[in-house]
Amino acid sequence: MAIESANGAGMRPPRVSHCLAPEIVLPLLGDRLTLPEPWRLDRVGVVRFWPHKRGRYAVEYNIELIGAGGETRTVRLQGRFQHPVAVKDRRAYARDCGQAIVANDGLMGVGLVVDELSMVLHSPDRDRRMPWLARALNPARMAEVLGESRAGAFIGDGEHADGIISDIVGYRAGRRCTLRCRGRDTVFAKTFRDDRARGIARTHNDLADFFRDADDGRIAIPRCLDVIDEFNMVILEARERSES
Repeated sequence: MAIESANGAGMRPPRVSHCLAPEIVLPLLGDRLTLPEPWRLDRVGVVRFWPHKRGRYAVEYNIELIGAGGETRTVRLQGRFQHPVAVKDRRAYARDCGQAIVANDGLMGVGLVVDELSMVLHSPDRDRRMPWLARALNPARMAEVLGESRAGAFIGDGEHADGIISDIVGYRAGRRCTLRCRGRDTVFAKTFRDDRARGIARTHNDLADFFRDADDGRIAIPRCLDVIDEFNMVILEARERSES
């Protein structure tokens, strides 16, 4: 399947279907993405695909890596199709960064404009609409923030703060991200593009109080432990939705 030129006179722009074709995406990523030793790119698959307004589409890829001795790891990468690529995206990723970091919770350090697909590909820490994610995904900064917050009493403070581990359990590019932070205990930290964190916190606590009083605690709603304005983040107890 040939890719139409995005710039050639009289040529049609690339079709969004190309973004869903592994045989097209795989060699383009192979040319642009530099993986640390001993990892190499093996396969690419589409996990999710959904439309946005004004001809924009979002794609989430599963990228399968192979390491030394046949070790495998599956990581995810977000892509956003728009033709032409938005000027703000081009500015944010003017210096293409294809030097990937393979972290425990996925790829980091990736920010690419792939003109052949009219796509922007980036890892959560390069999200231009949520720039604080780079700090939130920094273990040292998260340990410092959580150690200073009221949530520190749950996951460890003082001597335990350096042992806090955070990983991504949910991510919608440019909108929200959920981190699981583990230390002596576990909390969930939800960070948003806008300033809705305090409203979310009040809703969680109101619902927790309501179900505790009305249902004898059989339905457990996670309570808000703190709000971190620096990250537009609400920190929640790690509670199951229902204990029944």
